[in-house]
Amino acid sequence: MFSGRKNMVGIQVTENGNVIGKYTLMMDGINVVEAKNGVLDSALHHPLLGVVKPYVTVERSVIEKMIKDDQFKTEMFASISKYLPDVTIKFLR
Repeated sequence: MFSGRKNMVGIQVTENGNVIGKYTLMMDGINVVEAKNGVLDSALHHPLLGVVKPYVTVERSVIEKMIKDDQFKTEMFASISKYLPDVTIKFLR
């Protein structure tokens, strides 16, 4: 669904509920081709919905757990479900 499309995914990192970082991942299909620091932007080009602007908010400690998780590194899509309860999806206007 996303192959051949240039999309952007926003990530907001928090620590104890306070925002400590904003990032935009530039995507080519599902591959990250560039990351921008200090910018929170998103644009997913969906064939039926048009442009949708979701971003995720996640605590720094959860990201640290993901980095240490060997299964997450090798099988991200298979292991992401155990981290989803700690991720909030929001939408830009």
